[in-house]
Amino acid sequence: MSFGDSKKEASYEWNQRASGGWISPTSSLPDNDICVLIRTKCEEWPLALGWRDGDVWRELSSDEIDSEVTGWMHMDDAAGILDTVAFARKGGAK
Repeated sequence: MSFGDSKKEASYEWNQRASGGWISPTSSLPDNDICVLIRTKCEEWPLALGWRDGDVWRELSSDEIDSEVTGWMHMDDAAGILDTVAFARKGGAK
């Protein structure tokens, strides 16, 4: 790993912590064809599972996401957040 790679990784980790795990598509994009959790401005369906296909965001159904994408996160990060929420709802550690 080069210095540039470690600096990029540290910046990525800081941005995720500061934003609750969401990454702004204006600051960074996922690699093409990697499934991520996507947040949009759509009021009816604000969250979707999908990926980047060149310059297009797609849902798992392969349909193009028409609404503006406001954030995305890797599935591992999303799973960690969901685990934390589930743990808190169960009353935490007893």
